[in-house]
Amino acid sequence: MTPRADAIRTARDWWDRKPVFIDTETTGLKGAHEICELAVIDHEGAVLTDSLIRPTIPITREAADVHGITNAMVNPAPSFKDIWPSLQAALAGRLVVIYNLDFDLPRLVQSARANGLDATWLTQAPQHGESPWRCAMKLYAQFHGEWNRYHGNYRWHRLGDAARHCGITLPPDLHRARADAELTRRIVSYMAQQAK
Repeated sequence: MTPRADAIRTARDWWDRKPVFIDTETTGLKGAHEICELAVIDHEGAVLTDSLIRPTIPITREAADVHGITNAMVNPAPSFKDIWPSLQAALAGRLVVIYNLDFDLPRLVQSARANGLDATWLTQAPQHGESPWRCAMKLYAQFHGEWNRYHGNYRWHRLGDAARHCGITLPPDLHRARADAELTRRIVSYMAQQAK
């Protein structure tokens, strides 16, 4: 089986399990930053959670220049602690797909800890089970098949670039959580529908 065919098989497996897709926007682009917007949608595109979030630290100008979310916008928003129960309900027992899991999952953990919450369920697989977390960026890199000799793996692509490669029109609100979660859903759907 070719790496591309394997990626298609994996995308189909994910899709058959009716995953949820999550995206976050954060207070900064590097380091221990927190979530300032979060969206979760199901495999059919229904919105399960979509909210600005009031972080415990300010949004950096660098991050605001990317997503357009300002400190004034999040001041009246619920805290991460406020949305925690709905986030747990949306993700419970589901396969969770994120574009760039290695960035978003630590921000989820950081936001939980900053709000005095136990983030253990985010980082531990269920007893006798597999981790529910999947990275669409790494799967798309394998699907696209551009080898990076320097790093010894498939070259990662920005979400917008991956969507364009798949013929998906970019939304006007790219880099907002709901729009990016929907793009991730559509990219996985596109991969799952390809011929091996």
